[in-house]
Amino acid sequence: MHIGSYLLWSDVAQAVCALVLLGVLAAVLFAVIKLTSFIAKMETLMDPFAARSQEMLEKVDQTITSLESKAETMLDISEQAVRSVAAKVDTTSSLVEGAVAGPAISVRSVIVGINRGLETWRHFNASPRADGAAASAAPEPVVEQIP
Repeated sequence: MHIGSYLLWSDVAQAVCALVLLGVLAAVLFAVIKLTSFIAKMETLMDPFAARSQEMLEKVDQTITSLESKAETMLDISEQAVRSVAAKVDTTSSLVEGAVAGPAISVRSVIVGINRGLETWRHFNASPRADGAAASAAPEPVVEQIP
């Protein structure tokens, strides 16, 4: 074989390689076109879901905002109620203390007085009488402290 036939086979091999490369490029281009078409179809199918999802997210956001506002209102009302009840409890306890403390002191004073009288009477009854007359010595006063 001579050099001319090698050049011919070399040119044929280059042409075949070019054709194979061209075929591969055509296949890749075809795949890209099909993939682009598929992506476009999926976008059109997904658009309603995306729009619906967006609507739902907006409604959820509105609901959360509404609930937050209502919760703050309820918190303010609860705080006012607690302060009102606390003020009423303070007022009531002051009134009860004033109404009960005075009579309680008076009752305690009466009880202390009765105890002193009983102690004095017991002291007179227990003291010895020489002539049968009542004892003239004054008893020791019994002192109780009022708590």
